[in-house]
Amino acid sequence: MSLAKRLRGELSSIEIKVLVDEIAEKLRACRVANVYRMPDASYVIRLSSEEGRRDLRIAPNKCIYLVEGVYEERGELDAFAKALRQYLRGMHVKSLEAVSGERIVKLVFGLREPLFSLVAELFPGGRLVLVDVSGVVRASHPPGLLSKEYTPPAARTTVLEREEALKIIRELDGNVRIGVMLARNLGLGPKYSEEVLARAGVDPSVALSDLTEAMLGRVLDALESLKLDLSRPSPRLYVDEEVVVPAPFALRSLE
Repeated sequence: MSLAKRLRGELSSIEIKVLVDEIAEKLRACRVANVYRMPDASYVIRLSSEEGRRDLRIAPNKCIYLVEGVYEERGELDAFAKALRQYLRGMHVKSLEAVSGERIVKLVFGLREPLFSLVAELFPGGRLVLVDVSGVVRASHPPGLLSKEYTPPAARTTVLEREEALKIIRELDGNVRIGVMLARNLGLGPKYSEEVLARAGVDPSVALSDLTEAMLGRVLDALESLKLDLSRPSPRLYVDEEVVVPAPFALRSLE
């Protein structure tokens, strides 16, 4: 099975961070005009500003994206959409940020001061949760968390720094495979661990104890090149039959 098919087109925490950085500035000074539920069960937060109207769409468990203009089609409101209308209409967007190492984004709304946060967990089985400033859940999708304190998953770290990566490698058992180490211990996941190895020309099954200094150097160089590419994204899509894989820059492992 190809890498594209194994990835199933899902966004990683790395890509979500790039996406959030791209749209965060466009949300500043925007006010919530309304909230809708789409026919596909995604949610749309309609925003207004001096530049006009735009829709911020959140697909539970999948993605968040900003659309210039507005959607005309709408689905039937559910309890969560109604709650978002109740709490957020008239509020200003204070910030949008990605939770480090996780496929989670947090939108903060308020007037002069922050009042509510909408947390979107963009991984399979994830939730949409509206919390107040004290961290108490005011609404959630799926339901079941009302009035409870929201506890996010433990944050993970994505390591791209050369010295930090080398320190982790030196501390691990030599029997650990390089592909596993990159995906798990450095937090790169399957897509970017494969990319690092493709750039380095190293097989993912090689044990850390079998890495030569030259191979290790190429892996560390590849990590640095990944970090550089993330600082200057050039988004694209890779298509393998019916599978579409988004990427923030060119991926040698998919070309």
